[in-house]
Amino acid sequence: MPVTVVDVAKGLIEQHGNVFQLTTDTRTLRSVISRGKAASMLGAEGPPTGKFLILPSHFYDLGEIHDPYTYAFLPQRICGFGRYLDIPGTKARSPLGRTLIQEMNRLGMLVDLSHTSDETSIQAIELSKAPVMWSHSSARSVWNVPRNVPDNILKMIGPEEGQKDGVIMVNFAPQFVAADGNATLYAVADHVAYWECRRTRPLILNLVFSVGLGSDFNEINTVPEGLEDVSKHPDLFSELRKRGWSRRNLAGLAGGNFVHVWEGVERVSKQLKDEGAVAAYDIYDKRQDL
Repeated sequence: MPVTVVDVAKGLIEQHGNVFQLTTDTRTLRSVISRGKAASMLGAEGPPTGKFLILPSHFYDLGEIHDPYTYAFLPQRICGFGRYLDIPGTKARSPLGRTLIQEMNRLGMLVDLSHTSDETSIQAIELSKAPVMWSHSSARSVWNVPRNVPDNILKMIGPEEGQKDGVIMVNFAPQFVAADGNATLYAVADHVAYWECRRTRPLILNLVFSVGLGSDFNEINTVPEGLEDVSKHPDLFSELRKRGWSRRNLAGLAGGNFVHVWEGVERVSKQLKDEGAVAAYDIYDKRQDL
């Protein structure tokens, strides 16, 4: 996200201040919601750091709260998926990528693993001291495309010992939901419901407190039938209610699970800063184009 786009976003939020308010921390988030306004958080997909690791700190100061890890070092991409095709030979994070996670933990910026390869996701989860997120990814066992999250990674997420807290926010982009022509509200509900504990599977998952909605409405050109825009969200919640979801679980889906993860990221940031963690100033010396 170029700085100019950040400026435009902030300008729109300010122009419609009766509806929106820029939100950069969970305390402000709760205050904004309590006053009936729409909390507006900025995230970035593709703000390259270039050679300098200090740039994420500048983007954070501008108000960004999450950054998709794959895009941080374009064009020397750490590794990941451009859309939903597997990229042969993708490897895990670079040495600078390891430092990037540490710096994002220090800043309090959410590590976003949407678009990362499986190997990168696994290593990022293992390295991050803070909870992680997928801002717009769905369940690979429901629709098998590489951009969705597989079970072996899902089992790494949760509150139990040996797991990492996190939130997976279901993408509405039809190509990540179902086969051509089959992307509907009900298919999206299948992805959401997959996070619920089902002991009939060989792998027991209980991620009902780790699921959110990451529609990707800002980028997608086609939408699932029945989920054409945010006004259709109540229909999705109604469908999940019919499937037995409790009000508490639906509240988590609506944003509570995301806020819980964000609060965890803030706690880790405060702890690291209290321990004396300093900013990273590493330079990536393998780029010849800058």
